[in-house]
Amino acid sequence: MSADIPECSPVVLQVRKPVGPPRADFSVNWFDGLPYRTHTFNATSMMFPLAESFFIEAIRAVSGNNRIASEVVEDFVAQESAHAKQHAAFNRILDKRFGLPNCVDARMKRQLSFVRSRGIINALAFTVCTEHVAAIYSEMVLDGYLNFSTAEETPYKLLSWHAAEEIEHKAVAFDIYVEAGGGYWRRCTWFAVLLVLFFSNVMAQTLSNLKKSEQLWCFLTWLDAFRFSFGRQGVAWRIALGVFEFLRPGFHPWKRNNYHLVQQWHIQQRSSFDIVLRSPKHAEEVTP
Repeated sequence: MSADIPECSPVVLQVRKPVGPPRADFSVNWFDGLPYRTHTFNATSMMFPLAESFFIEAIRAVSGNNRIASEVVEDFVAQESAHAKQHAAFNRILDKRFGLPNCVDARMKRQLSFVRSRGIINALAFTVCTEHVAAIYSEMVLDGYLNFSTAEETPYKLLSWHAAEEIEHKAVAFDIYVEAGGGYWRRCTWFAVLLVLFFSNVMAQTLSNLKKSEQLWCFLTWLDAFRFSFGRQGVAWRIALGVFEFLRPGFHPWKRNNYHLVQQWHIQQRSSFDIVLRSPKHAEEVTP
């Protein structure tokens, strides 16, 4: 590969299939009873099905003429397809049980259509940027920074599984992008676009969720918002660190080697999923 990868980085993706769909057994404020952070994670879940489908399309559009192993690409596709399927099921529970509809779906379709119209390599650059943001959040979910283990069981299992696989495949899109001739300034430009679109969409959906759950104007909601974003362990600080890492020339996702988090999670949650054996049809088996 064109980019250097530390010797201790993982080279084989594991395709895992959760045991059954998400259960409707969680409360409206499932993250430690805290409304803002709960509905922020709900907002990201609502964005995943469309986004995952776009990533699969971008990767497949380039990978046919790329030296990255086809097995890695198909395992990436299988992981992302399973994420989309499980989050779609979780989102239906949010809608039917708590009255939390998706309010950003239409705008995301327009945004992704615009990115798609800029050509294959730009769509791939956008995917690289989004995968990096996903990896930042995933590390915070798994390393204890957000104390995410206090979340209720069903959302915890869904989001920690997703986080583990995001870390596991965090370099796939990047390596394909580099191999396809993608450069530094292109990915930096699209990273700026991604940050604006991602955080505006998350905020719009979070505010909608809070309004629908009648928690928008509660003092505790906005106290939680401040602590979650800018407190001693606020997400803003880790996001800023991730942004600086991405903008550094010579960046590669595995220069931040956090694969031990995947290994620890795998041991703790082994009974929650089945390993899907690699086969030519495994991607179709988990496609939503």
